[in-house]
Amino acid sequence: MKLLAAVVLSFTVMGNPTISLTPDAPIQGGNLTITYSGGTNPQTLTIEWVPTGSGPTSVTTDANGVATVKIPADAESVTVSGGGAPAAVAFIDDPST
Repeated sequence: MKLLAAVVLSFTVMGNPTISLTPDAPIQGGNLTITYSGGTNPQTLTIEWVPTGSGPTSVTTDANGVATVKIPADAESVTVSGGGAPAAVAFIDDPST
């Protein structure tokens, strides 16, 4: 009896993960698009709003690395982190000023 063993190793080469936020000048009450690239998707990312308590605290990207969240009406800034990527920060514009 012969025993044939084959080991196949497969490595996917990926770049350094990144998180990007659009639009460049998000506004309170608008939508924020979060894009995670350079890593495996879907990916769950952490969201921190200033002031805290008014918006979602996490989001999961789709298979293309994209997720959209509603910006709280009182948000001043947002930080999105996770997935081994450097955090992305955006300052939120108040449309009433």
